[in-house]
Amino acid sequence: MKFQDVIAGTMTIVLLLSLIAFAMMEIETPEELRLAFGVSIGWVFSRGINGYNNARKGKVIHD
Repeated sequence: MKFQDVIAGTMTIVLLLSLIAFAMMEIETPEELRLAFGVSIGWVFSRGINGYNNARKGKVIHD
C-alpha cells in the first residue's frame, strides 16, 4: 500500500466523521464539505480499481 493510499483513506474517514458531526449537531453541512467528501471517495475508489487492474495484469509495483 502506498502512502497516498493511506492519505486518501484517512482523508475520507475524517470527512465522514465531520459530516456525521454536522448531522448530529443539526447544523447545515457546508457544500464544500460534501464536495470534498465526494472527491475523497472517488480518489479511494479509483486507487482500488487501479490496484485491482494491476493485480490482474500481473504488474508488481514496489513502494
